[in-house]
Amino acid sequence: MTLRKSGLAVLVGLSVLAVDVVGAGADEAELVAEARSRASAFGADLQATLKSAIQAGGLTQGIEVCKSAAPALADQHSVESWSIGRTALRVRNPGNAPDVWQTEQLKMMSAAPIQDGRPASVWRTRDHEGQPMFEYMQAIPTGEVCLKCHGDNVSEGVQKTLTELYPDDQATGFGLGDLRGAFVIRYWPVADQ
Repeated sequence: MTLRKSGLAVLVGLSVLAVDVVGAGADEAELVAEARSRASAFGADLQATLKSAIQAGGLTQGIEVCKSAAPALADQHSVESWSIGRTALRVRNPGNAPDVWQTEQLKMMSAAPIQDGRPASVWRTRDHEGQPMFEYMQAIPTGEVCLKCHGDNVSEGVQKTLTELYPDDQATGFGLGDLRGAFVIRYWPVADQ
């Protein structure tokens, strides 16, 4: 697995399996580029959906829409043997809790969520249930608008809605630029029939 850090490729932990993930000749660089593109598209759709909901009904409506829209958008973007989701060290939705490898990567990303002018990213290829799988993570740095629902000074109304919709919420207390979480993109090639 490879983690980009300050323009250098840093090898960490387990070694990458030497397999052709796509089976059609695509290489790791192509998979990384495709994963970045998919993360960008999902992030833009999610941001636009939240912005529209907030403009229509304020932050509390944005939280309500996010609860249903984020998983639905992830499903819409999970096509062609690709899946997309989100995870974090401090989750709002317990279903987004990271696995062991993701936790390690999030901890490393938290030191520098932005690297070389873009969100930090890490990827690996591994065996998953006897098949090769490509897994990519891209940092989600906390932006100005994120602070209204994820910051350390959320309004009383926002906190009330968060408590109602997410009783086990851990996703507040972030500062501008902090690592909020990461997009997780996976690719499983379709086996030849």
